[in-house]
Amino acid sequence: MEPVRISFLLRSVYDVLPTPANLHRWKLTEDPSCTLCGKRGTLEHALSSCSTALSQGRYRWRHDRVLRQLADTLERERKKRRQVPQKETRVRLGEGQAGSTGAQKNGALQSSKTWEMRVDLEKRLVFPEVVQTTLRPDIVLWAPRTRKLCSSN
Repeated sequence: MEPVRISFLLRSVYDVLPTPANLHRWKLTEDPSCTLCGKRGTLEHALSSCSTALSQGRYRWRHDRVLRQLADTLERERKKRRQVPQKETRVRLGEGQAGSTGAQKNGALQSSKTWEMRVDLEKRLVFPEVVQTTLRPDIVLWAPRTRKLCSSN
């Protein structure tokens, strides 16, 4: 990870980012208020509680930017040609590590060649005909042939 991102992550965990409330506490500004709505500008407020930012679509924009990056990465992985392991073979004691198998540890995408994907960007995602639910997932991956499903909220 880039040092700038690690720095942001650590400073956000310990609430030492330059929010209006922190700048006021450090005596660097006179006003601890949010510049958008006038309420106290804490880290929580800036990241998820400002009603003005919500009404302007700022949180949705940030959410969609992150989701697009995840979807692009998953799409590249989904389109990779892969060989599905046929059968797990056990190794006999004395011929290798005891209790180990010949199969590699693979990610979920390795278990099928035909994954389909839908992402909740631009328009409301309709959950595929695999299962009935009232959930609104961000990303759904499913393999019809092997009847596997992965989703993210």
